[in-house]
Amino acid sequence: MRGWSEEIRQETALAVDKKEKGKSEAELIGNPSQSVDGYLNDIVRSIEQIEHVISKIATASEEQVATSTNRARVFKEIIHGAMRKTGWVPGPHRVESR
Repeated sequence: MRGWSEEIRQETALAVDKKEKGKSEAELIGNPSQSVDGYLNDIVRSIEQIEHVISKIATASEEQVATSTNRARVFKEIIHGAMRKTGWVPGPHRVESR
């Protein structure tokens, strides 16, 4: 009988040891579903940050286009004003003032 009870104790100790090792490994790995959720949340946050940066770039590009368009309009007005004052006509039909 002693052999039998000793065998039960050893198997119980082995089972407890395996359980503790499994628990330790699970704690190290963490809950896989929580890990996946965490990774997915990180990905979503990264995408949102990228969208924010893209939005800023688009806004800056629109502002730059508006500024460039405005500058071109102002330059055109300046040039046309100067042409009117001097009587200068562009192209091959230039009329020289005497």
